[in-house]
Amino acid sequence: MIIGIDPGPEESGFVTYSFNRRVLISHGTVRNENLIDDISGFAKFTGGPHFVCLEMPENFGHVVPNNVFETVWIAARIYQKLIDSGVDKSFLHRIRRTDIKQLVLGKRAGKNSDIRAAMIARYGDTLKKTEKTYKLKAHEWQAFAAAEALWLKLKEEA
Repeated sequence: MIIGIDPGPEESGFVTYSFNRRVLISHGTVRNENLIDDISGFAKFTGGPHFVCLEMPENFGHVVPNNVFETVWIAARIYQKLIDSGVDKSFLHRIRRTDIKQLVLGKRAGKNSDIRAAMIARYGDTLKKTEKTYKLKAHEWQAFAAAEALWLKLKEEA
């Protein structure tokens, strides 16, 4: 199982993803303080080691708004909370946005809408109740893409 997290300055999206079955188990968008409070138990649920994948912001030498620094701070707090709660570091992965693009799109450039389109092509539309991605939105798509990218990376390394 992979828990993908797309941290934001106030809320973060998450997905739990079974890489063996290639299916979404759950997804949501939560206030950061709630995620930080609950993440250690969440990462250990159902009794096995689970990979946790945090999307990490990148700097390309441009001026960035303050909310990007807040997002970095939130990601660091989530990561530290997992370590403090005893989650093995070998199961924690930080993945850069350009790596997600490379693994999901096959190129290092692209927008959120391109990533979403690639994920829909693989897993189906969010509007159909029969699809695995039913009701996925905003941060949750990016968390799902992070989980997918980690799965693809682990598969390449195996």
